[in-house]
Amino acid sequence: MVISGCEDESSKRIKALKSDNISNTTTQKSLSNLKKIEEIQSVESVKIESEPLRSTIIIQKRVQMPKPKLPAHFIIQDVDKRVSKIDILKDRVLFHKIKQRIVLLTIFSDNSPPCRGMLPYLNDLQKREKKSIFVIGILVNSQMSEKGLREFMKRYGLSFFISTYKTNRKLADTLAGVLELPKNYKIPLTIIYKNGKYIIHLSGASPPEMIQNIIDQLK
Repeated sequence: MVISGCEDESSKRIKALKSDNISNTTTQKSLSNLKKIEEIQSVESVKIESEPLRSTIIIQKRVQMPKPKLPAHFIIQDVDKRVSKIDILKDRVLFHKIKQRIVLLTIFSDNSPPCRGMLPYLNDLQKREKKSIFVIGILVNSQMSEKGLREFMKRYGLSFFISTYKTNRKLADTLAGVLELPKNYKIPLTIIYKNGKYIIHLSGASPPEMIQNIIDQLK
């Protein structure tokens, strides 16, 4: 059997290694380091410095949210003390006291420009599609007081349901865990459900046209 093509490629690699003065010891050390990295399960990035080139290699690793224990039950409450419940089951999410078939849930922070940019559109969507859609905001990573939140909502003209409840962070992480997202998942995180069934999620700021197109297909 002739495998000259592979031999030619191997020869090139060997010559390249020789020309760069990389010793066999250094190569073995690098391979050993890489093997150690494969065994690491809980880090997001690892830095390796190799000699004599002193080059730095960054290997990023996806670290997922832990798988949540289901069923999970949460309370949501807005600034006007309106209260509802969310039950996260294995095959669906139940939204209590909500009659609309379509629920758009967005996880956001008041100190995130991409989040703030989407809020006026979501408020407009709730007004236009109030018969078929219920928009829920889950506020996280916020230090605002109740007065501060009211001023924030007034500034952006917001009237849809925004939960400020103390377990918002846990609720957000549970939903992210169900979706098998990484620990550093992007916000705004927009999740759309119909009749309690998961339809789609959008990470980061999303074009209004995209969201509207999804809603139109679900109605």
